[in-house]
Amino acid sequence: LALQAAQRWLALDGKAMEPREVIARIALSRGDLATTSAQAQAIIEGHAGGIDEGFRIVAAILGQSGPALADDVITVVQQLAARYPKQAGGAHAVALVALRFQRLPLADEASKQALLLAPKSRDEKLLRVGVLVKLERVAEATEIIDALVKRDAQADELRLAFAKLLLEANHREHARSQLQKILKRTPAQPDAMFALGVMSGN
Repeated sequence: LALQAAQRWLALDGKAMEPREVIARIALSRGDLATTSAQAQAIIEGHAGGIDEGFRIVAAILGQSGPALADDVITVVQQLAARYPKQAGGAHAVALVALRFQRLPLADEASKQALLLAPKSRDEKLLRVGVLVKLERVAEATEIIDALVKRDAQADELRLAFAKLLLEANHREHARSQLQKILKRTPAQPDAMFALGVMSGN
């Protein structure tokens, strides 16, 4: 019923993205990768925010699938990315779904490619940081963050997010170091003080 409703909606409004999302998800669950790919490409091409943003939407939609569909999701996203070799969004999407399904070597390769295609992009640098933390390469991730905060108006927020990421990955001392750097720059920064207090109590 959901598929029929989405198909009718799409027939009435060919520019609508929502029915394409529904059709892509259902096709994926049925192993129909050709239909999944066709709908995903239409979302990428039709997204108002551009191709790169369309890729992120597709990664989010397909990434909601269960682990049993991981190989199919990755196959579809890799094939789509290969059609746009000069778009960082394609490599970014591959990295996102690879992270989602714990395919860390692929996430490593794809995030490097995305950064090569968009070397000045804050988003690609932050994606790379996330992958490096997953890979236990915290020193490399810290170098990227240190370089970013030098010219970022939201330096404290950036370090806080990085500290949270490190805590989630059980790198407590590295997280503590980031929080201390925040307090050195902004004494009595409330979120950093609170986080350090919680860490001291545990």
